[in-house]
Amino acid sequence: LEELRRTFDRQRRLDTRRLEEQAKARLREMKIHQKEVSEEATRHAEATETHLEAIRAKYVDEN
Repeated sequence: LEELRRTFDRQRRLDTRRLEEQAKARLREMKIHQKEVSEEATRHAEATETHLEAIRAKYVDEN
């Protein structure tokens, strides 16, 4: 019975370690994705601002 308990405990530790490693890897992936999305949003905002500035400049030139 003691050997069975030790085997069970060992397997539980291995499973816990494996799950922790998977969670850390997933977290790294999520952080990378979040950074990419943030950079894309920044590029989009800058492009929109540039477009609006061009419209403003054209409007000012026409008036």
